[in-house]
Amino acid sequence: MLPLSYRSPKTELRASNIHGRGLFATADIAKDEIVAVKGGHIVGRTALRGEITPRLGPVEIQINEDLFIAPVTDEERELSMLYSNHSCNPNLGMRGEITFVAIRHVRAGEELTHDWATTDDDDYFVECKCRGQLPEDSHRQRLATPGIAKALCRLFLSLSRGENCRVLPVTQASCLTCRAGFPVC
Repeated sequence: MLPLSYRSPKTELRASNIHGRGLFATADIAKDEIVAVKGGHIVGRTALRGEITPRLGPVEIQINEDLFIAPVTDEERELSMLYSNHSCNPNLGMRGEITFVAIRHVRAGEELTHDWATTDDDDYFVECKCRGQLPEDSHRQRLATPGIAKALCRLFLSLSRGENCRVLPVTQASCLTCRAGFPVC
């Protein structure tokens, strides 16, 4: 079976100090270069939470308030996974809903990470393992609920006069409803 997701030929999977396996650069990657594109099936929140996640674990990327891209079978799981672990100081950002690009120059050997708050609006906590990159009290990040994300989006859109971000800098997240960029703490 063919892969469902694209990973750049400049990447490989290795054991990660952040969590399990991770995606690593095998060669330098230029800023704005496409690193990965998530593939799979478009599924609703009910199917994802009721059928897919209990069987396959967290395998999705959110593309809309109630739509996700995910594998649906055990065989498809490995073919769909990107293995980009979470970091509060990521080197990947989103271009659109499913394309991951380098947001700065990435050196060979670096683990490729993204801020999960930019691809998921579920309400849960992530215990960060990126110690040393941010102040000690920043390592427990609450990902925004849909209501909070929408409110933040409205607030920051009014402050930024409606300018949209397509490739998000390290210090920005994106409203999953309208895709407008806004700063995150």
